[in-house]
Amino acid sequence: MQEAERLALAAGARRALILTIPLAAHTPLMEAAAAAFRKAVDRLPLKAPSIPILANASGEALRTVAALQDELRQQMLRQVDWARTMVSMRAMKVRTVVELGPGRVLASLAAKHLPGVDTWNAEELFIDYTGPTTA
Repeated sequence: MQEAERLALAAGARRALILTIPLAAHTPLMEAAAAAFRKAVDRLPLKAPSIPILANASGEALRTVAALQDELRQQMLRQVDWARTMVSMRAMKVRTVVELGPGRVLASLAAKHLPGVDTWNAEELFIDYTGPTTA
């Protein structure tokens, strides 16, 4: 890893960081888990999205069930192209970004690339609900 960092800097990269991550997400090393995930995706009763869903591998808007299924089937194996996703979001004039999953890393990155955008983590949107109140 240090050699890759050195080579990136030597090739003109402004910065190179070795990230500590718990798994090889978005790489072919996830094939075993991806195979099980594909089977689960194939069982989902998906409907055509009512709003565009951006593929994080290409930044393209997914508008059909087939496109959504294909993206989900490959999700664990494809590299993420965050820059293309940001270009698409900017072109779509996105005003609010809600990050699904733990943390706010992606929402924070979106805030840096999309001036004025509101960002949230999905967990921040949930309010404790104890059920209906009775008078």
